[in-house]
Parts: sequence; C-alpha cells; structure tokens
Amino acid sequence: MPAVEDTANARDTQNDFVKTTVSGPVLELSKSVDLSEIRPYEILTYTSTYSNSGNAYATNVYIIDYIPVNTRYVTNSGEVANSLHAGTATVEYYALSGWSNSAYDVPSKVSNIDKIKWTFSDNVAASAKGTLQYKLLIE
Repeated sequence: MPAVEDTANARDTQNDFVKTTVSGPVLELSKSVDLSEIRPYEILTYTSTYSNSGNAYATNVYIIDYIPVNTRYVTNSGEVANSLHAGTATVEYYALSGWSNSAYDVPSKVSNIDKIKWTFSDNVAASAKGTLQYKLLIE
C-alpha cells in the first residue's frame, strides 16, 4: 500500500510563529536630572516619569529612589508634580531608623535620608501616567 500524506494538517516549520497577547499592567519608569554639569551647593531637580502602558490596573504601586552620596535631600521637595490618574501618592523618607512620612522626623539631620518612596493610594489605571520630583543639594 502506498504511503498517504496528510497535507491538510501539514506543518510549515520554517514559518512558525506564536502570537502572544499580554494582559495586565505594564509599568514604565524613566528618570532624569535638570543639570548636566554640577558644582558644590547647587540644587538638582530629579524627575521620574511613570506610566502604565498595559491594559489593566496596577495595584499596590510604590516607587523607591535612592539618594546619591555627596548630596542632601531638600526638605519637603518630594512631590507628585503632574499626575494624569485619579490617585494620590504619599511621600516617605528612609534614614538609619527606618521609614518616616516627614523629613523632619528623621533623627539628627535631613542629610541622613538615604531613600525616598512614593506610595500610590489608588490603583494606577491603564494609560495613566504622572511625574514625581524631588530636589537635592550638592555637598
């Protein structure tokens, strides 16, 4: 009996591809600073831009940024500068003793702040974006 080939279900192994649809939040974050050349005692403004390019809400979102050495956080400069989603963010500061929601509560000096954290009170919706800022003094 001759061999029979099933051409209706033949597989083209040279042109296989898989299409995957991602469903869920996709958070993107970029960071910039306003000065390219710096001198002692100048103030830098750091800007972080976030967005959710996914197709679902992002929940429990927080962003932590580390304060570089030889800089000092400028008190009360951490803010949500521009937000295109309904939620708000609280700002916290980390020093030797842990997180605090006030830079004034940091023991000793404000210069002890090592990190700054924004915690979003609401979900970050699909297509939402915003800007976070803070200032540092160059020592």
